[in-house]
Amino acid sequence: QSDTKSEAAISFSDKYQQRFQRQPDAHAFDAYDAYFVMLRAVELAQKSGHPISGATLQEQLKATDLQGLEGRIRFDLHNDLVNNSFQIFTYDGTDKEIPVQ
Repeated sequence: QSDTKSEAAISFSDKYQQRFQRQPDAHAFDAYDAYFVMLRAVELAQKSGHPISGATLQEQLKATDLQGLEGRIRFDLHNDLVNNSFQIFTYDGTDKEIPVQ
């Protein structure tokens, strides 16, 4: 589960738990934020009057500056997330994620 305590993150966590009967993990927060980043890029591309294409979406993604569930979402000149946090896991064959130290 995310350590984020924003009102939006708490609301997401509550709704997720009601629907799936378990706490969301970090992947759920990341997936939610990723969906809304892409949705916003598509909406802005449509409003611009340009056809939806990889190049148009890439331009919209470069301009992204949103507040997500886990913090501010924006991209650098190399199209990487600024202040990106990530975790590396290995799997032991039992569907359990084991963080790599």
